[in-house]
Amino acid sequence: VIGQENKKSSTTGKTTSTTAKKSSTTTKTTSKESLLMSIQPKKRDAKYFIVVYKGSQSVVVYGKDKKGDYTSVVKTFSCSTGKSSSPTRTGSYHIRAKYRWRTLVGNVYGQYNSSISPDYLFHSVPYTRNGDPSSLENEEYDKLGTPASKGCIRMCVRDCKWIYDKCEIGTQVQIVNDSGPKGPGVPSRRSAARFSGWDPSDKWADGNPYFS
Repeated sequence: VIGQENKKSSTTGKTTSTTAKKSSTTTKTTSKESLLMSIQPKKRDAKYFIVVYKGSQSVVVYGKDKKGDYTSVVKTFSCSTGKSSSPTRTGSYHIRAKYRWRTLVGNVYGQYNSSISPDYLFHSVPYTRNGDPSSLENEEYDKLGTPASKGCIRMCVRDCKWIYDKCEIGTQVQIVNDSGPKGPGVPSRRSAARFSGWDPSDKWADGNPYFS
């Protein structure tokens, strides 16, 4: 009888533990939903709303739900925000201008730039030569998904081009410290000399050996 009582007690303990896990998951989900609602832009005339989650190094593009709130996940991307010596500031921004190629801090260059402030842009991993898609800084590409920039939001070409093409001037952007939905990751870079210097997601670059 004592053995049976212990078994029942053990089973009850497991049930309680499972319930606690479910409760914890619900709390996390509710917390993320509350955060998203608290940062909704006042102007809601743009098609999308972009949130940069520094905690998960991800960029999420939200579309409108039936109520007109930006809660529907359209795209998730992996990114690199500022490293500890040059952290990306949180706050509200909006897409102000776009540049196909642009000079970045450190005499390097970015593709598919969407400016959100005088200091910050969404852009590709840096290149050492302006207009040359074969001059990618390989080691910086390999850091995507971790803080690595001088403050801007770096993404692979596939992803920053999507924002460049699809998100209009005036699109609201919020940068937060919290974690959010994670991006699917970026294509792996090959180390062979033939592929060195090329972004493996850039199918639009003439001569890219990843797509030849």
